[in-house]
Amino acid sequence: MAHGGGEPEVRLGGEAPAEESRDIVAMLKVLSIEQAQRANEQARRADEQAQKMARKMDNCTLEIRDMVQHGLSNVKEEAREFTVGMCDQIKKELREEVEELRRVLEQQVTKPETGIGMGLGCGDGLTCPQLEGKHDHLVSPVPVSVGECEGSLRCPDNPVTPPSHRRLRAPRRKPAEFDGGVSWEAYQAQFDMLANAQGWDEKERVLQLVACLRGTAVEVLSHLTPRQRMSYQCVLEAMQRKFGQHQQAEVYRARLKNRMRGRGESLPHLAQDLEALVRRAYPVAPEEMVTVLARDYFVDALQDQQLQIYMMQAHPSDVQMALAKALEFESFLWATGMRMTTVGPQPEVRALWTKAPRDEAAAGKDMSQRISGCLLGMW
Repeated sequence: MAHGGGEPEVRLGGEAPAEESRDIVAMLKVLSIEQAQRANEQARRADEQAQKMARKMDNCTLEIRDMVQHGLSNVKEEAREFTVGMCDQIKKELREEVEELRRVLEQQVTKPETGIGMGLGCGDGLTCPQLEGKHDHLVSPVPVSVGECEGSLRCPDNPVTPPSHRRLRAPRRKPAEFDGGVSWEAYQAQFDMLANAQGWDEKERVLQLVACLRGTAVEVLSHLTPRQRMSYQCVLEAMQRKFGQHQQAEVYRARLKNRMRGRGESLPHLAQDLEALVRRAYPVAPEEMVTVLARDYFVDALQDQQLQIYMMQAHPSDVQMALAKALEFESFLWATGMRMTTVGPQPEVRALWTKAPRDEAAAGKDMSQRISGCLLGMW
């Protein structure tokens, strides 16, 4: 009984899970279908919302564009009205001013005619004191038409003409000629100042510059093309290459190294020439370096051992102070009748400039004190 009753129960138990699995599968299918439908619905709603936002953005863009166009049209209309109004106002003011000037000119023209008529009415052989010396500039009583005066509103010799209508022009100044004898940088600075003062444009500048070239400076134009000759910058660059100090720095350095004081040459001329050579030999050097170099080259070019030692002990800060000390020492020598010792170039003087023996330092100090005492006694 137990075994017989157990087998049908097993079969029923096996059929139940199969039905449950089929139900589960059916439920899963239904759920997946519903989920897909919900997803499609959400996607459709999202698309509709995106399309709605796009349409809204398009509408906003159109509104903004219309507003901008409307604003621009309003601004253009206001600008046009303002321009027309200002032009009309300026025309009216100019017309009134021209009418005022015409009336003044008519008065000036009719005054001499009235005076002449009065003079003729005084009788033959009689003079009118009202006309004496007032109308001597009139050659004949022919009236001057107003139309002849309309071409020019300027009456420089007429005191009735308002000062605002008198055109005062400064005299036109012509640049100096350039033949390479002076520094190109100095000439260019002078030319630019003159051009700026007279308001020259680039075309006027190049024409004036080319017209001022003389001698070897004119030959620079033969190395330029016709288009380059009409360019102010190209002509400046060509002149800079030919006559600029930057291109001749080595030449000036060689001249500076061999520059010595000539026989009978004055100390001020030597100092000025050496300072100019230093600036040309080292065009980009700072002012402190130029000061030191000019002072050292001035001392080396003196060719007098006593003067060099005195200058070394005086420790001048620049070439002007060195020049003053040198003139003071030479004045002392000429006053006391001492003979100057001329020697050749002393390359060791610059080395002694920073390092000197003690006995020479003491001797130089004693000599400086003696010179100062003698000069004070002479004065």
